[in-house]
Amino acid sequence: MNSRLSQAIHKLARKGIEVSSISKVEGGINSAVYHIRDKNDTEYALKLYQLPGNGDARNRCLTEVNFLKYTKSLNLETTPILHSSDIQNGWSLLSWIKGERLNKINDQSLMQITSFISDINKTNLFQKKPRLQFASESCRSTHSISQSINRRIMYIQNNCPSYSLKEDVIEWVEQILQPDYEQINCKLIKRIKNLSHWNDIHTNQIVSPSDVGIHNTLANNHCLYFIDFEYAGLDDLSKFAADWVLQPKYIFNKNEESKLIQYLCKYFYSKIRDSWVERYYDIKPLIALKWCLIMLNSARNGTLTQKQFNMMKSYYQATKRLDN
Repeated sequence: MNSRLSQAIHKLARKGIEVSSISKVEGGINSAVYHIRDKNDTEYALKLYQLPGNGDARNRCLTEVNFLKYTKSLNLETTPILHSSDIQNGWSLLSWIKGERLNKINDQSLMQITSFISDINKTNLFQKKPRLQFASESCRSTHSISQSINRRIMYIQNNCPSYSLKEDVIEWVEQILQPDYEQINCKLIKRIKNLSHWNDIHTNQIVSPSDVGIHNTLANNHCLYFIDFEYAGLDDLSKFAADWVLQPKYIFNKNEESKLIQYLCKYFYSKIRDSWVERYYDIKPLIALKWCLIMLNSARNGTLTQKQFNMMKSYYQATKRLDN
C-alpha cells in the first residue's frame, strides 16, 4: 500500500475514523482518489494529491482545502464537505457524493452551473475573496495566456525525449498551431490597443473552481454537484466561461455557448460589469490552442499515443468549426 495512503489511514484511525473498506476510484501512485467506508458504513472520498515540485510549485491540497472551507462558510450543498486534511503529506478526507459524471448539457444543467458560480460569488461575501490565491493559470491579461502558450510550445520543441511521435508532434505544433497562435495573438494585440473592456479586469475578479467541465460535475436526481478544486482561486469570468465551452471532454455547441453567456450575464448583472463578455471572445481562440497543448502533455515524457495525438487534432478542428 502507498506509504502516504497508509499514513492517512493511520491518522484517520487516531481521529476515530476506522477504515473498513477501500477501493481506488481514479489516479496513479502520486495522486489518487479512494472510496472508503468506516466501521459505521459512512462513505468518504480520500484524496491523495500530487505534491509540489517537478515544475509545479502549487500546493493542490492546500488550494482545495481553502476552497472547501470557503464554500462551507457559504453553506453550499453542491460541493463536498471537508472532514479532515493533512497539508504537509498532501491528503484530504471529503464527504462522498453519490452520482454519475455529467454526460450531456441541457438548459437545466446550464442554469445549475451558472447558479453555482453565482453562489460562490455572493455580493455580500466579496470581502472573503482575498483569502484565496489566484487560480492556476488565471486570466489576468492576454499576456498571461500568451506566456502560458509560449512556454508550452517551447517545452515541446526543446525538452521532449526521443520517441516515435516526437517529430510528428513538433512538426504539427510548428506548422499548424504556432502560426495559428501568432496570427490570433497579433490580431488581439491590435484590438486591445483600441478597446477599453480590459481596463477593469483587476477589479472584476471572481472566485472560480477553475478546472471545470463535465468531468468534474456529478449528477444525482436532476441535481448537479461540483468536485475537484485543486486549481481554484481568483480569476476572470471570461476564463470560467471559456473553460466550460472549450473543455475537450465536451465542447459546447453554439446554442449551449450562447445560453451559458446569457445566464452568466443574468446572474452577475448586479455584481460585475459585463465587459467580461468581450474579453471572453478575445481569449476564446487562445484558450482553445492552450487546450491543444495541454492534450499534448504526455509528449513531455514520451508517452503520447497515436490515439491521443489524433484526438487532439480532432479537437483542434472541432474548435475551428465552433468559430465559423
